[in-house]
Amino acid sequence: MRGSKAKVCLGGTPGAPCSKQPAFGFNGQKAEYCSRHKIQGMVNLRNRRCEQPGCCKEPYFGHEGHKARFCSCHKAPSMVDVRHRRCEHEACTKQPNYALEGGRARFCAVHRLPGMVDVKHRRCHIAQCGKYPYYRMRGQKLRACDTHKLDGMERVSPRTSAPSAPAANGISAPSPRGLSDVPSEGSRRSTDSIASLVFGFGMAGGDAVAAASSGGGEADAAAAAALGDSVDRTSAVIYTYKKRRVEYRGHTMQVLEMLV
Repeated sequence: MRGSKAKVCLGGTPGAPCSKQPAFGFNGQKAEYCSRHKIQGMVNLRNRRCEQPGCCKEPYFGHEGHKARFCSCHKAPSMVDVRHRRCEHEACTKQPNYALEGGRARFCAVHRLPGMVDVKHRRCHIAQCGKYPYYRMRGQKLRACDTHKLDGMERVSPRTSAPSAPAANGISAPSPRGLSDVPSEGSRRSTDSIASLVFGFGMAGGDAVAAASSGGGEADAAAAAALGDSVDRTSAVIYTYKKRRVEYRGHTMQVLEMLV
C-alpha cells in the first residue's frame, strides 16, 4: 500500500491506487509505473535489454542452453526463444497454444494431437462455437464471432480488445503496437486472394498436412478443389502469412489478428 517502504506504481486513481511494483520509466530516470499505467515513451528499466546498442526491447532469444541476449529484431539466425515454453514435439521451437480442454498448452498448431484446442486465445461467448471473437460492446473485451455478434457490438482487432488504461496524469496508455481496429479493404482483398490458394489441411497421427502457394492460377485452383474434398474439414491449422495470423478450416480461412 502507499506510504510503505515498498515502492508502488504511481498510476491508478486516488480512490483506486495501483499496488503493483513499477518497472517502467523514461531513460535515465527511475521506474515509476507498471506495464498497465506506463506512459508512451517509457521503457522497462527493471529487466535486461537487448544487447543491440540503442534497442530498449527485452531479450527473448539466445543460443540453445544459454541466456536470452537479443530481441526478435536483432537475433541471429541460429538463436531461439529461450524464455518461453515450447511445443513438446521433439525439435520444435514454436510456442504451444494447444491442449485438451482445460489443460495447459503443450503443442503448436502443427503438432497438436487430435482433440486438442487452442487454450491460449479467447473464443466466442457461445458455448460449443469455438470461433475467435472479433466483436465487443464499446469499452469491453471481445466476446462474439461474426455469427453470434449482438446488436450494438463493434468489430475490432483482437489485440485492441482491452480498453487502454489511464495513467496517473490522465494520459491514456497507447494501444498495443498501435494497431488499427479494423483491417483495411486492401488487406482484406489480399487475404481473400490467398485464401483461394491455401488448401489441403488434415490430421494424421498428430501431424497437420498443409500445402500453400504464394501465387498461382487455374492449375492451383483445380488442385485445391481436388484435394479439398479428401481432407478432414473439422481440423484447423493456424499459421502466419504476410503479417496476418490466420486459421484455415476446411475451405474457410479466418484472419485471427494483424501482426505489425
